[in-house]
Amino acid sequence: MWRLAGDLGGRTHGGDQARWILTQASRARMVKAYTDLPYAKWSAHIRRRIVLDALFANHDVLMTGRIALLSP
Repeated sequence: MWRLAGDLGGRTHGGDQARWILTQASRARMVKAYTDLPYAKWSAHIRRRIVLDALFANHDVLMTGRIALLSP
């Protein structure tokens, strides 16, 4: 995602890249999932954390990394 944010539109500043990623993520959340997993166990490995200078898409921090679904 970070590479795409930099390549598409020439965003080089971390905050600009984070806002682009948040925009893409908000679009993904609009799509209905095929199933709901309210009790699923999961883990996350956070690789990058960017604090935004102002609220954007109702977020002030973007954390990216890898999420693993441990149980259905």
